[in-house]
Amino acid sequence: MRYYFSDEERKHEYQDYKYVPSGKMTFEILNIPYGTFTRREWKDGQHVRVEDGIHEIIISMIKVATMIKEKKLKSRNERS
Repeated sequence: MRYYFSDEERKHEYQDYKYVPSGKMTFEILNIPYGTFTRREWKDGQHVRVEDGIHEIIISMIKVATMIKEKKLKSRNERS
């Protein structure tokens, strides 16, 4: 959620706005290789909280790390 500064506050701030916590949590994995069918984003909803799915997030992080590692190894082997 954004809170916009008044003209007086803006004189002392670099940005025109500051972020105010909304109480909603989002977790996103940014470097998922193309073509993988792994979930990339989790958000708090009306009935489900990110904290309740932390095990799924950790499993996805391990899958993504393994895929990236395998992709690098395959790339190295193809160059050799």
